[in-house]
Amino acid sequence: MTIAVIRRPAPPRHVDATEAPSRAMRSPGHAWPLWLLVAWGVILFGAVYQWAYTPLVTAAAAIGFYGWWSSPPRHRQPAHGVVIALFAVACVVVVQLIPLPATWLARVSPATDSIARQFDLEYATAQATTGAAPHPMSIGPAATMKGLALFVGLSVFLAGATAMMPRVRVKWLIRRIAGLGLVMALFGIVQRGTFNGRLYWVWTPINTAGNAFGSFVNRNHFAGWMLMAAALTAGYVCSLMVQHGPPRHLSWRQRIASMSSSDANRLLFASCALAVMALSIVWTLSRSAIAAFAVSTCLLSMLVSARFRGRRRIFTVTLLMIVVVFAVSWRGVDTVYDWFSRTSTLEWRFELWRDTLAIVRDFRWFGTGLNTYGISTLVYPMSDSTRHAMEAHSDYVQILSEGGVFLAAAAAFAVLQVARAIRAAFAQPQTASLYWVRTGATLGLIAIAIQELTDFSLQMPGNAVMFALLAAIAMHRPPRHERPFDSAQGRPR
Repeated sequence: MTIAVIRRPAPPRHVDATEAPSRAMRSPGHAWPLWLLVAWGVILFGAVYQWAYTPLVTAAAAIGFYGWWSSPPRHRQPAHGVVIALFAVACVVVVQLIPLPATWLARVSPATDSIARQFDLEYATAQATTGAAPHPMSIGPAATMKGLALFVGLSVFLAGATAMMPRVRVKWLIRRIAGLGLVMALFGIVQRGTFNGRLYWVWTPINTAGNAFGSFVNRNHFAGWMLMAAALTAGYVCSLMVQHGPPRHLSWRQRIASMSSSDANRLLFASCALAVMALSIVWTLSRSAIAAFAVSTCLLSMLVSARFRGRRRIFTVTLLMIVVVFAVSWRGVDTVYDWFSRTSTLEWRFELWRDTLAIVRDFRWFGTGLNTYGISTLVYPMSDSTRHAMEAHSDYVQILSEGGVFLAAAAAFAVLQVARAIRAAFAQPQTASLYWVRTGATLGLIAIAIQELTDFSLQMPGNAVMFALLAAIAMHRPPRHERPFDSAQGRPR
């Protein structure tokens, strides 16, 4: 007698209604536009030219608007405080552009009148005729308006990218940024050895050709972009170590076989990309970038030592140290030491900052106007009269000069809100893999903040887009289906 056994299909696993759309939409389709923005910025000279930064910022603003508009409120929440802070910064700049009567201008920003008479012919004529011509507090309203437009576009991108990031395959995006960084680093090193005074061997840069590196007109700006890309890649390497790590209790045949897996190939690729990017940073001989890279690597090594255990900790810390030693030794320890021992450019910066104090004193409350530092240095005497300083070579000094106390306070508030959002993101339940990706993005922000003490890499629109992307990765909340699941409680923990 034959007994028929009927097997009932297992009931489908329950997926919460709010999580199902996130899974369906988490695809490379949301990551491609972000990668294309980053690629546009780094390939086209850091987008320093108007024909490059106009479409870049326009596209960034469009992507940001879409990301914010199409995201649920829960995904927008991490950016709320940052949006308020960025709006405060924009309001201060708008105040700089409001035309004020001559009597009000004399009270709020008396130094503006004397400079505007030298650079604004219409204003000077009206003042000579009537003595009551209105003028904004900015000494260069057109330049300030341009700076405000760029700032608003990048702010929209930051807010929208943060809201959109839970739908982005972050590791997919990081792998392609690492590949882009690897290609640009190799190109920069090769071009340095065969440099003919032109970028890509055909394009004449806008400034001193000897200071160019890779696709950037300034080696410090190239190093700034690489700092952020390298830190993000280093975090990705640590995330791969969490998932897999060095093989244990395997025979030599099994170890060789494991090296051919896709996971091992990703780890090998990311490690090689990190090593070459670190090498390119050292090859630029940018002191600020090398110092920032050393600090970020030390911080990452300390975190790895505190959170990893056993062979995984030894292997990861050793890998990070090998990357540093490889980069410095290939360039030459003597070369790097000799370059750091030359302090002429640093002394020049100190003199420039001392000269800027006179501008800060005369425009202490609202500054000279966003994006007007190069105008103010035409009027105020500089210690080095052979060079015209268009930038303060320190974004912190330049913000104080162009924005005074009010813009500096608003900018500090924005930095505080970003830090609070990142801290809240780290406090969210998340996988260990995402934790290390977030750590890499955060270290990239710290590294570029250190470099900006003596440079102005973030004034390059291509670098600013990269900065905003790292901030979005660091601040975003993980999708619920990616959070560690507690089977006992039946909910994400």
